[in-house]
Amino acid sequence: MQRKRSSSPRAPQSHSPADRSVAPAGARSWLRQHGAELGLTLLAALLILPNLGGTCLWADEGDTAVFAQSILVNGVPKAWDGRTFTDSDGGKRLNEQLIQVVHPWVPFYLAAASIGLLGDTSFAARLPFALAGIATAPLLYWLGRRLGMNRRTACLAVVLLLLSVQFLIYTRQARHYSLNMMLSCLMLYLALDLDKRWGRVAFAVTAIVLFHCHPLPALALLGAVGCLAVAVPELRKYAVGCVWTFPVIVLCTVPWLTLSVVGLQQNSAFPQRFEVVGYRLWQFFVEISDLLPWLLWLALLPWVLWRGDRAVRTRLAIILVALAAIMAVTVATQSWYHMWDLGLRYACAWLPLGALVTATLIAEVSRGAVWIEVVLVAICTLTHWFDDALPWLVLKPRTAIEYQFHLPGTITSRLFRTEVPAFLPEYWSRNAGVVTSLSAYLRGHAKRDDLLITNYEWEPLYFHTGLKQAYKVLPQYDCVGAARRHNLPEYVFSTQGARWVVWRPIWDGYMDYRLTQVRQELEQQGARLQLVHDVRDTRWENREGVHFRRFPNVGQLYFVWLGPGKLGVNPDWGRAQIYRVTWPDANPSQPRTSD
Repeated sequence: MQRKRSSSPRAPQSHSPADRSVAPAGARSWLRQHGAELGLTLLAALLILPNLGGTCLWADEGDTAVFAQSILVNGVPKAWDGRTFTDSDGGKRLNEQLIQVVHPWVPFYLAAASIGLLGDTSFAARLPFALAGIATAPLLYWLGRRLGMNRRTACLAVVLLLLSVQFLIYTRQARHYSLNMMLSCLMLYLALDLDKRWGRVAFAVTAIVLFHCHPLPALALLGAVGCLAVAVPELRKYAVGCVWTFPVIVLCTVPWLTLSVVGLQQNSAFPQRFEVVGYRLWQFFVEISDLLPWLLWLALLPWVLWRGDRAVRTRLAIILVALAAIMAVTVATQSWYHMWDLGLRYACAWLPLGALVTATLIAEVSRGAVWIEVVLVAICTLTHWFDDALPWLVLKPRTAIEYQFHLPGTITSRLFRTEVPAFLPEYWSRNAGVVTSLSAYLRGHAKRDDLLITNYEWEPLYFHTGLKQAYKVLPQYDCVGAARRHNLPEYVFSTQGARWVVWRPIWDGYMDYRLTQVRQELEQQGARLQLVHDVRDTRWENREGVHFRRFPNVGQLYFVWLGPGKLGVNPDWGRAQIYRVTWPDANPSQPRTSD
């Protein structure tokens, strides 16, 4: 059937040059207004997304991914998904229903959505967090502009952040780090709109979401905003907004605190003596000292605060109070060893907020001279001259380690940021670690329903192979009663029926797993262990901190503590072993292979 044509004449089309230029002029105007954040977002994407799924997940990332898979099965992050029991902390994070109630759930649900859409891959597990890292770039720019920076200085702050290898590593991890940085910037930005109704709603929502990514940065920034609204005259107009929003935030967060109180106690270490605070403050400084140009801060901050105009002083006050609050919460809850081992994972918002401070100082001292800005940015991002180069060069390695410094292994690395060229191959190389090698062998030789026993990085091995894992709940674990009451299969509690044993000698004894005990229990059942494959152990598939990260073709850049009086760079961690468990009247032996 033909459509009936309208009998009314069409309006004539204008072909004047002025009319034809309206759309391009509008586009040009939009680009002039938003081109900076668009360009910075594209730059962030180019630095974060390439080869995102090129490596296997490591232990903590595997935890995120496996609980995300459990959400797709159970709707909540439950330790039992019908095939394998998951909790590498001996069940300490689980309630009576075997639901994980220590780590907030937002990261798990984001990973679950990505894995549900894209499949069980490293790329899918990491993608939501990479996108949050990309979003941090324009948010930091907008925060800088809101704090009174001109476009050039705000762009400078983002460039400083994007040239931080530690920031790039955090954003390429399937963990909460990039969410913390993104939402911390957004929360501070919205704090400056607490005098508006929509600003109060947006601030409350952001604070609640940040809390349910990780409580520490949310609590720190709430304290910082409250203090600023009371102490800084220019910010007292936001005090009413704090009065309205803080109770709502408390109502939406306290239930989680009550639910996870036992786990929070186990994962926090409140100082019992005053001198402990001093040790922790020192360790926090050590962790941040080679990531931010503290010598530049020490030299220029007093001068800028004294000579700078009131707007610059207010801007620095807001940022510095936020940084101090994050430091205070970290020092109050984390032992010095946890800070040494875990780095800035809970205080990672120091990286974007610290970039704002550094950019402000560079802009103030350069006074618009581009060449000075370029030189200072190059020194901050490519060298250690403004941070730890001096103590690293003066102190002997053993003395530096005694003071808890992370000491680079070469003189070159103590002067220059060799992690920058060392990181570049991650954009195209595989940088395979021990989990990659073990998973490749098991995918080629094991059957889907084979039972596997291992003693470390259970979650990534399960995520990348899909093999059911036995002997996951040991008799001494707190969760054994709850697991029994849920009638989980017997292999969860014993070695019965295991077909493979993947053993990491460097981790023997961790979480009470010992090869001698596993071998003894299997042999008492008539089974025999045959070593069929071994690979070089890298201790972890990889790590999230530059101090422990294994870079492609280079390995680790920093000394590691190997015991009393022993230091090493890229030490030999031994060989990870794969044993085939042969039961009576089962498969014949197979030849041993090695990588």
